[in-house]
Amino acid sequence: MNKKIIIYLIIVLLTGVQCIFMLVNNNLDEIHKNDTLETSITEEKNAKYIKEIENDFRSIKNLEVISYNNSNNEWRIKAEIKGSKEEVQNALKQLYVYDIENYSLKYIDNNISLELDLVSN
Repeated sequence: MNKKIIIYLIIVLLTGVQCIFMLVNNNLDEIHKNDTLETSITEEKNAKYIKEIENDFRSIKNLEVISYNNSNNEWRIKAEIKGSKEEVQNALKQLYVYDIENYSLKYIDNNISLELDLVSN
């Protein structure tokens, strides 16, 4: 009789250890899933925002985006506008959403070349 009780006790203890191990492992999987989900959402938001920036600039005919990058939750965009005085002024009016951090102005013949360092909020 004593042997049966000891065997049942060992089986119950092993089952309990397996259940605890399974619950801990399941919680770790959920944590990893949440980390992956947060990363995916962030990448998706950045991708959408890049597309929005490109769509904003696509409507400006004489503007060329040279580069853009994301730092400190701000988009830094380097762009160049070429054209006559009126064309450059019209393009600048369409960029009211962005802050101009720096610029370089070149005037050759009757054409203006304006390089801008823009920051989005």
